[in-house]
Amino acid sequence: SGSLAASGAETKKIVVGSKDFTEQYVLGSLVTLLLEEHGFQVEQKSGMASAIARVAHLSDQIDILPDYTGTAGGTYFKYPEKINDPVELYEMVKKDDLEQNNMVWMGRTSFNNTYALAIKKDMVDAM
Repeated sequence: SGSLAASGAETKKIVVGSKDFTEQYVLGSLVTLLLEEHGFQVEQKSGMASAIARVAHLSDQIDILPDYTGTAGGTYFKYPEKINDPVELYEMVKKDDLEQNNMVWMGRTSFNNTYALAIKKDMVDAM
């Protein structure tokens, strides 16, 4: 089996971008470490606001960006209805970004950042 590094792809520096919050710093660093371990030259550009990161990615200022299907569906493509099925949303985003922007979404990760509200029980009881 071949590797990306063995294919000659390592001659180009890969620019990994990440957004301006903790989990993005971590994800960007993990991607950077993985690529470096496989022989790639990597430059990391961290701390970008979401909209700036997207523009940088679309304009080839960064090559790889850990991104969210929820952000893509709601912000980039402005889907009119919320899609609750994560696989369905991923497939839609993957298809639309490829068709509209020549952007390839790699396989889904097991990482999930679903948010929920946490409220003290006494406040809930008072409602």
